[in-house]
Amino acid sequence: MTVKPRSVGLARPNATRNTARARAAPRLVELLLVIMALVGGLQAVVMIGVELSRYLNRSSEVASLSRDVAQLELDIAALREVLARHNDERFREQLARQQGFVYPNEILYRMLR
Repeated sequence: MTVKPRSVGLARPNATRNTARARAAPRLVELLLVIMALVGGLQAVVMIGVELSRYLNRSSEVASLSRDVAQLELDIAALREVLARHNDERFREQLARQQGFVYPNEILYRMLR
């Protein structure tokens, strides 16, 4: 049985494939990390956009509700003024005349335009 001596200077074909894979593995990992970073960055941008949209919607709702509150406060002030004058005889007569009421001895004339 004779054993063939291996040649020292020649690379084995499997060794060449293994070194190519060994070099490709870090590149693949780097590529995957870059892709993950890009996807994560895109997700962060989308999330910020969604939250900004929500914030702007809520701000406009708050402004609208503030205007409603201001109008309601004006209405309350007007109603309190009416309530304060409800015992005044002249005020009640004025309200009745605005609604078309007259005293029994009066005649109501309406002007047509």
